[in-house]
Amino acid sequence: MTSWFAVPAQGAALRISGLGLVIGRAPTCDLVLSEPEVSRRHVLLQFGLRGQLDVVPFPGARTTVNGIAIETPVAARDGDVLAFPGGATVCLALREGELAATTGHAWLLGVHGRRIGLRRADLSLGGGDDDVVIEMWPSGAAALTWRGEQPYLVPRLDGITRAGKRLTPNVAVALAPGDQLVHGMCSIDVLLETSDPAPTARGAVRITAITLETFPTGGVVTITTTHGEHRALLAERRFALACALLAPPAPYSPGQFVPDEIIIERVWPRNSSADRGDLNQLVFRLRADLKAAGLAGIELVERYSKGGAARAVVEATTSIQVRS
Repeated sequence: MTSWFAVPAQGAALRISGLGLVIGRAPTCDLVLSEPEVSRRHVLLQFGLRGQLDVVPFPGARTTVNGIAIETPVAARDGDVLAFPGGATVCLALREGELAATTGHAWLLGVHGRRIGLRRADLSLGGGDDDVVIEMWPSGAAALTWRGEQPYLVPRLDGITRAGKRLTPNVAVALAPGDQLVHGMCSIDVLLETSDPAPTARGAVRITAITLETFPTGGVVTITTTHGEHRALLAERRFALACALLAPPAPYSPGQFVPDEIIIERVWPRNSSADRGDLNQLVFRLRADLKAAGLAGIELVERYSKGGAARAVVEATTSIQVRS
């Protein structure tokens, strides 16, 4: 099976999972670019409904594909080159291999001057058919696994060292910020870095403004809080759910519980078979998207404790704007 990879001019190739891949300057991106001209979240690579890979620029992010500037999503082709402000480039390539399921992250690997975000999932590291492709490392050289929030490295062969000490094959070792993993002439730096506010408990952060901006395949929700700005690019139905809760039809107002029947009608206008089970699943996915953007989704989306309704947890003073 073929998989898509993002291949920077320097650094390791990174497999694009079914959840997509974010490129930008923020440490919480999957592929981190250090050029100051790059936006914190610059481009999203995501799979469309028909399985094609789309290049989706975030609003205001200057990006070119094969030298042509893009402002709306475009379908990717094998060999496409994405160019970013400051001179960074990333090539999109199809290779043989399976996809890896992943979630959010805060740890990073530094390889050849580039940083790669580590998601909470088991990943293979090496120079062959691996999730993180590191040139000059043998195929399947090591595995990365997680125990809660702590990443562990499992060497699969002899010759990998940390702080000058040889690691024992198939024995897991906990990674720490500042670790340097070496095999042959290639080294990897282990980093722990974040500048995005961590998700907090309800009430610990105040939402001051929300903007909903419609895109051809969904939309962007920009949430301004007392801790900063968070932006989430949402697929079509998740964006429709956000609009139904943040800009509900009369007589409902933002912050009030909206009955499931009304939400379902707005999210699935041409699908009479959609039910509350579908809505519950969509709420879960929307929360995950918002959490991945740096804001815990449970703070913004709430289901009525007895069922049958949902609401956006916002104050009456919160500014909400809808842009098409």
